[in-house]
Amino acid sequence: MENRLEEMSSSLELSIIDSKLQDLSIDILEQPLDALCQNEAVKDIPIINVCVGIVKTYYNFTDWRLSRKIIAFLSNLAGIDIEKRQEMVNKIYEDSKYKVKVGDRLLSILDKCDDKIKAICVAQLFAAYIEKKISYDDFLRTSFAVNSISLIDLQEFLAIDDKQDLDEIDCHIYTNAGLIARYDINEIKKIEESPREQYRVGKLYNKYTHVGRLVKDILNIA
Repeated sequence: MENRLEEMSSSLELSIIDSKLQDLSIDILEQPLDALCQNEAVKDIPIINVCVGIVKTYYNFTDWRLSRKIIAFLSNLAGIDIEKRQEMVNKIYEDSKYKVKVGDRLLSILDKCDDKIKAICVAQLFAAYIEKKISYDDFLRTSFAVNSISLIDLQEFLAIDDKQDLDEIDCHIYTNAGLIARYDINEIKKIEESPREQYRVGKLYNKYTHVGRLVKDILNIA
């Protein structure tokens, strides 16, 4: 088990920076996994042959499911310039505070995803990192939050209107996932330039956390 996870991790890293990744489409998941090895457009992407080989050799649902999530993840990075992908992957390696390899970290995150839609969410968050819209730390934080909530609850969270008063809805699920927190008036003054006059001392109010705001701004899974 450990050897094949290591193989998947290494091939995932290579695939992120592979020039042929641009040919990988989410529609390819409609094909049987073993048929991908005959697909001229994607057969040379490192992770494709590794996933097919592992599923054929050890065939079990867990490997098959993880392979599909990996492909869904990579297909959503296909439109990003290879130079940007290479630059940001290298940046992680050059930072001494990150001891876990990119492939290992991503594999762990994707393994925890409920399904391919969650994998697409992780890809959108990682794409935001590659595009320098968020830090790698924030990518890790937002990915953790996404995997801490069910897909249906995540979709409902993303559907909340920005004008909605969060104190009028049940937010405990979002609070548990770190997307929303309860703040007192002193904490609100630190995060809002013009706090509403009706805020009262001693009362707590629902507000988006930094992570929750990023998830709302970045994800699009409609």
